[in-house]
Amino acid sequence: MEDRLLLSTKSVEPDLRSDYWREMVAPFFDAQPTESTRNTHLEGSIDVRFIAGLIVSRTTFSAQHLNRSRRLILRSEMSDFYMLELFTAVNGKMDCQGHTMTIEDGDVCLLDLGRAFTSQFSAGSGLPLVLPRAPLDRALAGRPLDGLVLKAGLPVTQLISDLILSLERLPSMGIAVALAIEEAVTTLLVSVIAGRTIDELPEDPVLSRVFRQRVLQFIDANLHRPDLDLALLMQQFRVSRAHLYRMFAGDGGVRAVIRDRRLNAAYRQLLSHRGKTGSITGIAHKLGFSSSNQFLRAFRDQFGVTPSEVRDEGMSIASGEAERGFQAYLRKVKR
Repeated sequence: MEDRLLLSTKSVEPDLRSDYWREMVAPFFDAQPTESTRNTHLEGSIDVRFIAGLIVSRTTFSAQHLNRSRRLILRSEMSDFYMLELFTAVNGKMDCQGHTMTIEDGDVCLLDLGRAFTSQFSAGSGLPLVLPRAPLDRALAGRPLDGLVLKAGLPVTQLISDLILSLERLPSMGIAVALAIEEAVTTLLVSVIAGRTIDELPEDPVLSRVFRQRVLQFIDANLHRPDLDLALLMQQFRVSRAHLYRMFAGDGGVRAVIRDRRLNAAYRQLLSHRGKTGSITGIAHKLGFSSSNQFLRAFRDQFGVTPSEVRDEGMSIASGEAERGFQAYLRKVKR
């Protein structure tokens, strides 16, 4: 399988370019024109290459608004990755769940593809590097990375910029060399980013990331239980109400976490069942919702679509699904 692909909206007729660009970036973003460019086409190109588990590309794009919603995260296979992007000729703004950043030429930004965010950019270009999240998460012991911006001109920014540029220029290579490069690059980035941010990022305000993960795993394993609530978590983990409140304050509280994870699980089941297994009402009851009306309202408020629409979408995906993964997706999109 080739390790490099080039996709461009110039390969299609002008009237098709906006739809084609949206299709190209669909695993990552929902793209829309900005207010000032609403009457023009979305355009752009992606020259992407794959180095084992790394994805590096050179992109050009017209002015646009990008949104990575909860719904998109659940449908995407990229939620276990970070995107580290060098912006080479652009200016814009990003909002990562209330944290707003200004982006300028030469800045490097790190985005967590497992979290929702929005952004708006002028026409420009960039070099995104997509890499697995696990090594960085381990190195930072749960400190948040989403929305980290390294400003142009800093030594650490120059080091990362040179690394991304060198990866983009590498010639084709065998799998053994690609794996060695992936390991070296990941190790370097973990060291550089962790060293840069370890004193800048806040400590977990209550308990360790490991303990938080244990609580979330318990919630996921017990979504079907009608008694899954704050009291049960206090009893299970022998922690105070105040500890749990502070642990999940940034998520809207314990009740919001349980509700959101139930809704996420329902979305995944509806998408994967493709209408073959279980009714919508049955899924709602199995995930602890007291009534189908309650489930419908919460689902529509969260995702902007009904459970039936997601199930129908899953059936459509199943009918055309042949290959999986981002490389396979781009090969299918390429015209």
